[in-house]
Amino acid sequence: MEASYEAVRLTNGQPTGAPNEYIFDVLAGSTEAKLDDNEGYLALGKEGHPGLPLQRAKDIVVAGSPPYSGSDQTITTPLWSALSVTLVSFDRSTRKAVLKLSNWREAAFVPYLLANSTIDLLNDIFITKGQGSFKWYETAKNILTTVGNPSLAVADNNAATAMGARPPRPGTDPVTPLARVLWEANTLHATSVVVATLAASVAAYAKAKHNLNSSQTDAVAHATEKQLTIIWGPPGTGKTQTLAGCIHGLVHDAVQREQPLKLLVAGPTYKAVEEIIGRVVDALDNDATCPAEVYVGYSSSQAPKAFSAGSAHLRVESFKLDRANQETQDCLASLAKTDAVTIVGTAMMQGYKLAEWTCGSSVGPIFDVVIIDESSQVQVTTAISALATLKEDARLIIAGDHLQMPPIMALEPPKGAEYLVGSIQKYLLDRPFGGQITPCPLEENYRSAEDIVAYARTIGYRATLQASNAATALHLLAAVPTPASGFPGGMPWSALWPHILAPEKKVLTLLHDDDLSSQSNAFEAKIVAALTWCLRQTVSAELDGRGTVTHAAPTPDQFWGRCIGIVTPHRAQRALVIRELRSIFPSDPPDLIDSAVDTVEKFQGGQRHTIIVTFGVGDADVIMGEEAFLMQLERTNVAISRAMAKCLVIMPMTLAGHVPHDKKALETAHAIKDYVDEFCNQEIADQITSGSTPKQAKLRYHR
Repeated sequence: MEASYEAVRLTNGQPTGAPNEYIFDVLAGSTEAKLDDNEGYLALGKEGHPGLPLQRAKDIVVAGSPPYSGSDQTITTPLWSALSVTLVSFDRSTRKAVLKLSNWREAAFVPYLLANSTIDLLNDIFITKGQGSFKWYETAKNILTTVGNPSLAVADNNAATAMGARPPRPGTDPVTPLARVLWEANTLHATSVVVATLAASVAAYAKAKHNLNSSQTDAVAHATEKQLTIIWGPPGTGKTQTLAGCIHGLVHDAVQREQPLKLLVAGPTYKAVEEIIGRVVDALDNDATCPAEVYVGYSSSQAPKAFSAGSAHLRVESFKLDRANQETQDCLASLAKTDAVTIVGTAMMQGYKLAEWTCGSSVGPIFDVVIIDESSQVQVTTAISALATLKEDARLIIAGDHLQMPPIMALEPPKGAEYLVGSIQKYLLDRPFGGQITPCPLEENYRSAEDIVAYARTIGYRATLQASNAATALHLLAAVPTPASGFPGGMPWSALWPHILAPEKKVLTLLHDDDLSSQSNAFEAKIVAALTWCLRQTVSAELDGRGTVTHAAPTPDQFWGRCIGIVTPHRAQRALVIRELRSIFPSDPPDLIDSAVDTVEKFQGGQRHTIIVTFGVGDADVIMGEEAFLMQLERTNVAISRAMAKCLVIMPMTLAGHVPHDKKALETAHAIKDYVDEFCNQEIADQITSGSTPKQAKLRYHR
């Protein structure tokens, strides 16, 4: 179980005295689950009984129990829906959590269930985000039922063993495009839809319109020609620009050849979709040779983003995906046209609706091209919603980076079949199809200095990955303040501060000897604040090594939105850092300060001139309990790769010296261990003065 992500493990539930309210002990390893204190309704699970949320109360009631006095619907509804779980409080210091278990219609349901269940629901349980996920299970089940058991299906023995089932025999159901993606992806990867010369022409047009480099152009050519393309976009390599160029080229080609084109852009979040659609709209708006209709559909809970187009040849609509809406009907009508280019953008889970409304089934041929962006964060079971809309000879473009953050899973996957419940990108790259699928790598990093890109090459990126702006560096307008020249009292000071801010030192680690902190570290928060203050006094709003610029001190908007980003694994540390920053920058808007400090998950996709990573955790027991979480390769990669000119990692020496006990943690810990011990190959030792007792510190940096 990935307790550090999205599940809290609990035991020893006792009534609090309030109706249907219980206090639990939080088990080790769950003190920093990614649950907000008021997350709302959660799903309840049982360790060793992973199918519980999908079961009905009726299934787990002891035989011979008195009949339930409420409605039959309540005890025949899956527990993820019938049993509402609310996190009332979560005290990380005492490791106590209070839950309210209820059914909003019938107060008698929970007492009846607890008294008559065959499963102990007060001990060795977990809570997780997931009502939406479990609701999605029904949709995914319908899609896969429609796909059925075609003759090309290959059973996975490891998965069958994990589920306690026998592998199914090959069936006789018709082969759908979705089935081919699931079981014959290697064949799709090798199959050409158009001739190579035409694909090269599309790529050349995209290159000219979007200033693509050679690796980006090659990726567009492959995506145009083949039925399946995986675009591997390491941080800062222009993945969104590549996809926008690809779409632009495909639209231009379809119009020139007087062919219809139906294209779907889907992603795990609306933000990911909006990034691509925004660039596509801007490009098509300025290209009169590319008439098109663009529709961006949102779920009922989302506010549609407006996209503007000033040209008569381009129609753009953003709306809520509701069949009763006129915009939805216009979108469906456009998809039915045989003489138009239609681009639809929406979140991954909405795709099946288009199939149902168009074809009367959750699986139906709609799109000539389907693009799944940020595919490393899209679970296989979620991706099938978009994949179900593929036409027979459609092209599928998967874009992402499997070395960045994966989908958050509440439970460990079946051993040996991890790809089945991971991301769609990992599924396609790792499942043994009988032939290797080679991704199209983007190989020019436009974001970071060469030192930062050089580190990226040590953790799994290709040796050919290069920095486009290799000499990127901070530009300091003044010397770093010292106690003798304006450094304010009350903040930690060290002779290391000028070394840390020196533009030529771009990859650094600051180690200190505070070994008592758990998920927040006040000393480290003050260090972050002190260095941020120094940076504010000295740094230019622009960087060196990126062309000719005019250097000037940053405005508050520029500083917090461009110059500094602070990344931390724990929300408790984020709160401490924000408090310190607000106290020393009282005139800056609090929301600006807050926007510059966040967890790794929230920072993925962003960038700043300087990134400070504050780990905080120093207590050996806490480190051991969270080692897989703290030392995850993908988390390390995302945090460091946000930096354009400088990355500073701050951590206690106990964390730097920790050797993981968990096998999974040991496999990925090399990313942060190598960063500290090997890549940062120079060292300066000194003290940090904070209060009356100086603390020992080591600054390690790359040269």
